[in-house]
Amino acid sequence: MTRRRTIVFVGGGSGGHLFPALAVIEQLLSSVPAPRVVVLSSERRIDRQILEPAAARLPGLEWESVFPVPRGGWLQRQLTAPLKLLQGRRRGLRLLRALRPQLVVGLGAFASVPGVLAASQLQLPVVLLEWNTVPGTATRLLASRAVRIFHGLPLKSCSSATWADKVEQTGVPIRSDFVTATGAGAAADADRFNDRRLLLILGGSQGASRLNQIVRGIFSERICGSRTGLSDGWTILHQTGEADLTEFQRFYAERGLPGEAVAFLHDLPAQLLRAGLVISRAGAVTLAEIAAAAVPSILLPLSSAAGNHQHWNADLFRQAGAGRVVCETDIDASGNAGSLISELCGSLDRRRQMSMAAKGLARSDAAKVLAERLAQLPE
Repeated sequence: MTRRRTIVFVGGGSGGHLFPALAVIEQLLSSVPAPRVVVLSSERRIDRQILEPAAARLPGLEWESVFPVPRGGWLQRQLTAPLKLLQGRRRGLRLLRALRPQLVVGLGAFASVPGVLAASQLQLPVVLLEWNTVPGTATRLLASRAVRIFHGLPLKSCSSATWADKVEQTGVPIRSDFVTATGAGAAADADRFNDRRLLLILGGSQGASRLNQIVRGIFSERICGSRTGLSDGWTILHQTGEADLTEFQRFYAERGLPGEAVAFLHDLPAQLLRAGLVISRAGAVTLAEIAAAAVPSILLPLSSAAGNHQHWNADLFRQAGAGRVVCETDIDASGNAGSLISELCGSLDRRRQMSMAAKGLARSDAAKVLAERLAQLPE
């Protein structure tokens, strides 16, 4: 009797690493015959919050919190990182020996490193996933150990010529509810777009304090006068994260703004389909979801992102005409973003053009394509 194929995903630590992986896993588990799929995640709380409901929704998905990650300030993280890597590699060796997978998939970031190192020591085939335009530290460090490197957005550059025969662009996998909700180009339908007067502000699943404060400046009297600066009929839905929620609930109420602040949007596909304009960071997964929903965007890349990758991600949207970019470190970032809001909210034609440009960047088949590639490996 042939042993059931096992694929192990290693890493996590954020929705940006786990959500694309889950989109691929869903495709793998729906295939016939379906492999055994196991996720060995980081020990961060966000991993549990994401993987527990995913396992309930996807019969056959197994997961375990395994890899410790450094905590605290920068210096503390640097000092504890070597020990965390050693602990994680030891745990990875034990679990991979027991699981005996045919393939190990690294999800990027610190939490993937010990699992990939353990797989390499056991001479197991390794695949790396990289979604951003600039390869992250984990991808660069582990590239020589991988048989394939799949990436989402076009890579700006490769740091080694040895990558050339390993790299394939598949697009960024997005959750099946996005694919379903945004199917058949619903978001770019001209008749529907006429009535879309929601300004959606996305601070990320963990919130984004600097972006939130820029938004506060946008809707101050200094920027927008006594009212909102929005055209008639527009409303605001702002995902703030838990830390800034109370502040922005009070802010919108005190200023009489047509705004609602929420900690987290569990129905993001539906809200993106309501939105006529979105203000957001520029992580690869967020951009893929914005493209799938074909929403015009004002992007504020995180200036401290590794390798400045959010800047280069956003630049793809700028060049395509799908988004406008504001540098968060500009002294007048709030003023620049406020001017763009007034300009775009007041011009349906410009928003339609940007919507169609965003739609052209979407890759709704990315999860299916990547699942097919993984099913074929190792060759």
